[in-house]
Amino acid sequence: MNENQTKNDDVANNVDRLLTSYFQAQMPNPWPTWQSPEAQTPPRRRSRWLSLTRFAVAASLAGLLAAYLALAGFFPREAPGKLNDDPSRHIGKTRVPSVPSDR
Repeated sequence: MNENQTKNDDVANNVDRLLTSYFQAQMPNPWPTWQSPEAQTPPRRRSRWLSLTRFAVAASLAGLLAAYLALAGFFPREAPGKLNDDPSRHIGKTRVPSVPSDR
């Protein structure tokens, strides 16, 4: 049991040493000094592209609003006078007449 752990530890140490030596060989020696990047001007956006994008967003919002209003037109609305005629509106609001008790 101890023999297996020792072999695994040796293999792990060998792999660590191999990877460490590989990555250290890939790093520049001496390390280069830092140089500030040159000032760059940001690229100009095309005003036409921006206006087309805004137009597309506005058109899609107008389409969504029109679809909502068209769909809402298919559902019936209740007339204000019919609210009182519907007996289901009064559920829980009516009082149960009190029963006189005989004592």
